[in-house]
Amino acid sequence: METPEYVSLTARQGLEDKVGFPKEFDDIEQDWEFIVSDSSRVDEFVQAYQQMNLSVEEKFALMMIISSSYNDSLLQYEIDLSEWEEIKNLLIEEFSIHKKNITYWAGLLFNENLEDVEEGFPISLLMKEILDSQMPTKK
Repeated sequence: METPEYVSLTARQGLEDKVGFPKEFDDIEQDWEFIVSDSSRVDEFVQAYQQMNLSVEEKFALMMIISSSYNDSLLQYEIDLSEWEEIKNLLIEEFSIHKKNITYWAGLLFNENLEDVEEGFPISLLMKEILDSQMPTKK
């Protein structure tokens, strides 16, 4: 299965119909998946991902929204490890769909020195762990 490269208009329209987002975001074209993210809806987004009949493109787009929303909750120091475990399991189970998403977030860790993690996003280290577990480097 090919990993989607970006959030397509088809996926966006499908998620708008199935999940629902505020109408004020209807005309946004660039970075829609980050703008519609909402830390208060992480659980709802995860449930939608698990329970709705979504296309591969919709799964990719929704996981981008979930990742951004969870990152926002981490920035607000609202850490729910059970939410992360669910998200992590979905990312690993469907790694082939979400590889680009995981790589994107892991790549935002600007400084891999663990003593200076303020340089990246909170979710970056978590995504890097998944990436490392799924794509071990040869030594």
